[in-house]
Amino acid sequence: MSATAEIEITEAPTALYRCFAVDGSLLYVGVSGNLCLRFRAHARSSHWWGLADRKTVALFLTRRDALDAETAAIEREQPLHNIARPAPKCIHSARPSCRPVAHLRDLFTQAGLATDGSVAGCLGMDRSTVNRVMHWRQRPSSKFMAQVLAAFPELRFEDLFEVVQRQGGMSAVP
Repeated sequence: MSATAEIEITEAPTALYRCFAVDGSLLYVGVSGNLCLRFRAHARSSHWWGLADRKTVALFLTRRDALDAETAAIEREQPLHNIARPAPKCIHSARPSCRPVAHLRDLFTQAGLATDGSVAGCLGMDRSTVNRVMHWRQRPSSKFMAQVLAAFPELRFEDLFEVVQRQGGMSAVP
């Protein structure tokens, strides 16, 4: 007997996928709204793609839920080839942390870059990395910060990024 449930969706479902090697080791965790396109992109540009023997997929009703699950999976499962690992909640560091200012998305939109994909194309970065940084789930790399500064030469660092205050000897990252 099969059961059917009908639910209302407000956006296209997003897939969380995992790629495994023949020995069962986890190679990569990612999210995509279009698996065919994403897998073709991996086939063209991901050095580990030829090692992928098995793939699993979980569907999420919202992209945000899929991205949250991806971040948790990467932290918990430590895939071998995810380059941009989520930043830990707290780290011991003498360096202060920083994050994009809340209105950075508005600046990109005013510049004609309304989607994470268009921002990623402008910055020469991966769309999922842009999404994680813009939603404060990953610290901006020096490359990210340099590319944003180059995109807005009339603005200063302080106009684009804010320093996260250190608390009790640790840098708290939301």
